Order: sequence, then structure tokens, then C-alpha cells
Amino acid sequence: MLLITFLYEINIINGTTNSPVDSAISYIFKISPNKVDLMDSIVVKNGTLKLEIKDTSTKMIGIETRYKGYSFYSPILNIPIKSETLFVYEVSNDGSYNIKDYSAFVINQDSLIMIAEEILISTDSKNAIIPKEPIKLKLPNNFSNFQYNGLPQDSVQVIGNEVIIKPFIIPRVNNVVNFVYIVNKNLKLERNFGNINYTVAIRKDLKHNVKNLTKADVQKMGNIDIQLYRGNKPPIIEAGVALKFDMFGLIDKYRYVFAGIFVLIIVLIILLLQRKKGNEVNSKENKQEDQQ
Repeated sequence: MLLITFLYEINIINGTTNSPVDSAISYIFKISPNKVDLMDSIVVKNGTLKLEIKDTSTKMIGIETRYKGYSFYSPILNIPIKSETLFVYEVSNDGSYNIKDYSAFVINQDSLIMIAEEILISTDSKNAIIPKEPIKLKLPNNFSNFQYNGLPQDSVQVIGNEVIIKPFIIPRVNNVVNFVYIVNKNLKLERNFGNINYTVAIRKDLKHNVKNLTKADVQKMGNIDIQLYRGNKPPIIEAGVALKFDMFGLIDKYRYVFAGIFVLIIVLIILLLQRKKGNEVNSKENKQEDQQ
């Protein structure tokens, strides 16, 4: 049997000092449709990650580079890899950040209303930053099943009906803060990050009222119509479920199953809504860096 080995060299650069990295270790993960497997761990030398891929079934990989106690993640890389440069950064508590976009997705399963919220954050700092002041957000009083999706280095606390987030913010990219939760029957949600871009996607046949945003187009999620609202003013979202009979006792028994299924659906929809915008921002930023 003929064994084929693919050899790649990936540049690992300290984005703070713009110099090659010589004291990091990279973990290589094989990404398949249904799972992620650790393939190898490699020491970075002279700013170069020398990567061998012997498994010809590998079509996509992800790379986690550990540098001075912090993890930095690559985007998904398609095999074969062309020229690629990955960045790590010095980490600081000093530095400012900007909240650029906010999205919310709202859908229901009988009396349960499921909400996904996503915040896009950027920084002009040369360092990766862990901000001194956290992001504090009020959750609805009747929320449950809170789940946070973010970097392992993000600090997240839920105290009462308040979520307190200290995100690990990396330069050059859109950093995503994403979390989901459930409320029963009625939702009232207000978010105010100033005059930024807001998008609300809500099941069209769910009784609702979205204030301060403009009704936009309708998108399909399977056989469900999703109504979009967009604008630059802080939204107020109200939604309610009117039931002919109450199945909450039965639903409550299986709520963790429902939550798991809908978490996946919600995150996928949010990412689809934001992917185009994120790609355009990254493209513009890369062009500006190239010109500099």
C-alpha cells in the first residue's frame, strides 16, 4: 500500500510584536461532520509550524496554539493548505474594545420560548485583552437552561438573573459572545449597546412585538418562516405563547432534550446570519493591513 504524507509549513507570528514565535505548542484537530479528533501536538520553532498529515481522509483541520498560558484558535483550514499565517498575542488587562453588532434569535416549542443572543466584539489594541470591566446583561426573570458558547478563556458567571461576562478579546478578528436560554410562555427582552447594528430573527407565527427596529425580509428554517428585524436603535423584544391547554408538565420532563436540539439549530441560524458580515469585515481589515 502506498502511503502519502502531506507536508505543510504554517507561520506562527506574535501579532503584538510582529515577530516569529519560538515558544509555543500547537494542537492539530481533524474536523469531521460529526466530531473533532486530536491528531497531533507540535512544537513551534522559529515561527514555523511543520505539519505532517498522513491521513488522506482528512479534509479540514483546526489548530489551537498555546502561547504563554493562553489558547489561540485558527479558522477551519481546508486541506490542501496553501499559504497560511496564524497569530498569537501578548495578553493584557489594559485596552478598549467595541461592541459592533448584536443579534437575537427567538423560536418556540409549544410553551417554551428559546432565545439565542450573539454579540460581536473587536479591539484596536495590539494585545489580546481581558477587560477589567465585564459585560453585564439582565436575563428575563423566568429564564432557565442557560448555556454559554465561547472561548475557554472567557469568564462567565450567572448571578440571579444577571449574566456577567469577561470575554477574551483577540485583535484582527470579530470576537463572538454567544449564549442561549429558555423562558416559559412570555418573553420581554431589552438590549442597549448604543447605536450599533441590531438584528432580531423571530419565528413569524409566534405572537411578538419588536420595537425600535424595522421589519425586514423573511427567511426559511425548514418549513418555519423567520421574520427579520434590523436597525441601529436598541431593541425591545416581546413574545408570548397562547396555549389552548398547558403541556408544560410533559415538556418540562423533556426540556433538556428540546434544549439540546434547539441550541444547535439556533447557533447555526445565527452564524448563517452573521457569516457574510463577518467575512466582509475580515476582508476589509486584511486589505488595510496589507496596505500598511
